[in-house]
Amino acid sequence: MPRGREGWLYLGQELPRACEQSVPWTLAIRRFEQLVSIVRASGRPVVFIIPPDKSTVYPEYLPEQYTGKECAAAWRERTWATIEGTRRREVLGLRQLMLEVKEPPPDEVYWPNDTHWNTKGATIALQATLERLGAPVQVTDADVTRGHRPHLGTSPR
Repeated sequence: MPRGREGWLYLGQELPRACEQSVPWTLAIRRFEQLVSIVRASGRPVVFIIPPDKSTVYPEYLPEQYTGKECAAAWRERTWATIEGTRRREVLGLRQLMLEVKEPPPDEVYWPNDTHWNTKGATIALQATLERLGAPVQVTDADVTRGHRPHLGTSPR
């Protein structure tokens, strides 16, 4: 796990992977459309949720040097422009939302010492998903226990 500024940890494969496309977007959408048709045929709604990598939301804590640094930022911008530029209601890219609610520690939306979002980030993603599904359920402050507790996170290797 690459250690970034102020001790932030990032998933090692996340950083160089940002410079390559494992599945072309058009192929991913075709596969998604097949899945959508199956789910809809069963009478259920469907949303394809695309969460951003931690490095997309908190690039300011990335290490000074890492594999793929030369191309990562440009690749992320192109990828997210494609995701967020789709007019498909079934596709929910969460990057813009996470950037809008992003705060520095201690109110961050991703654990600094882990590769995952924290309760705050997960709650925000849940609310966005419910809204996109048209669900009447709302996540309120009463549904979330506020506070800070130690988080051991992921051990760097």
